[in-house]
Amino acid sequence: MIAGISLMFYLLDQYGKQPVYATMTQIMMALPVLIFFLLVGTVVDRFDRQRICTVSNICCSLCNIGILISLYYGMIILVFIFLFLENACIQFFSPSEQSMIQGVVESDQYGAAAGVNQMVNSLYALFGVGIATMMYWTFGIYGSILVNTLTFIMRKQIFYLCFQIYILSNGFSIHMECLFL
Repeated sequence: MIAGISLMFYLLDQYGKQPVYATMTQIMMALPVLIFFLLVGTVVDRFDRQRICTVSNICCSLCNIGILISLYYGMIILVFIFLFLENACIQFFSPSEQSMIQGVVESDQYGAAAGVNQMVNSLYALFGVGIATMMYWTFGIYGSILVNTLTFIMRKQIFYLCFQIYILSNGFSIHMECLFL
């Protein structure tokens, strides 16, 4: 979200007379939802959820680096392609992250854990635009995208290092344990 909002402000600053670029930014952020919504659930149910989270975070980091390079060289079309790819990867991350709750909490606490997870996601959706705006005005486009890249890398490390999967034969039976707690 930080990269998309910051990119929209940057394009409005640089190309104020062409607001179609800001519109394209929002389209590239929303289009993966429409394209991949049927495929995401199947992929999350059939494959290793921790690996999906790790790979999607790596892909998002690489897409952010691609956005930085494309902006530096002024290739706006590549920026939109990388933004689309990043949001496509995010579409696979979210359900796999939410389904990993089953391996972390006890079965009688699924409802409370899902509620807390939804509350955190709602707070991020509520304040994410403000945080992205503050990042853009404080660090500029390159700094805000770099911060977004670093958050993807840190999130990948947390998923990779913190949880150890004991059983994951078919994607349905998961037991995780935090290695640091």
